[in-house]
Amino acid sequence: MACGTVLVRPNILEFTEHGVIFENGSRVENVDTVIFATGYQFHFPMVECGQLIPVKENEVDLYEYMYPTETADHNSLAVVGLIQPVGSIMPISEMQARVFYENLFGTHKIPSAKEMRKSIKEKKEAMSARYVKSPRHTIQVDYINYMDELASLVGCKPNVLEMLKSDPTLAIKIYFGPCVPYVYRLQGPHSWTGARQAIMSVDERVFKNQIACGTYFND
Repeated sequence: MACGTVLVRPNILEFTEHGVIFENGSRVENVDTVIFATGYQFHFPMVECGQLIPVKENEVDLYEYMYPTETADHNSLAVVGLIQPVGSIMPISEMQARVFYENLFGTHKIPSAKEMRKSIKEKKEAMSARYVKSPRHTIQVDYINYMDELASLVGCKPNVLEMLKSDPTLAIKIYFGPCVPYVYRLQGPHSWTGARQAIMSVDERVFKNQIACGTYFND
């Protein structure tokens, strides 16, 4: 997108015989392919013939969208990436992988099956209160809230209030600045010494080669 290889366009208004007209009046002719990204149905037939992780209309009972309650005593099986975030999916998937390995090697433990079922029930209730009931809204998560939940399981969630005493500049940057993945590398398992500098310099790096407003929507 930044170099113009991929162009962002407005919504499609209508199709012509060989092209597309967008809502702003611009058009593209001689279109080869139109992909309707309308979603899909997921299931897990490869795991115990689908019995261990049953799915009905895209609803699945997984603790933190990762762990089947039936394997609560083992911690050896988890699903990574089965979320639909308001935000980036890759940092979340990485954090899920961290949760899995910390539990697998015994550094931290996931809750009992009873507690897991309680958490799943609460998440479903919150989902139904926020979204219309449909297969489209079953694995929605908010980036910051969900990352904080996972980070608490790993032991790498930063304490911003405590940080105000030791490093107020960093604390203010974390609270008011963008929530970048480096935040969860400041402390805890597999922390990174370069995390603070990466957080403090993120604005400079993001805006270093910024593109003029409106460039994406040029014909």
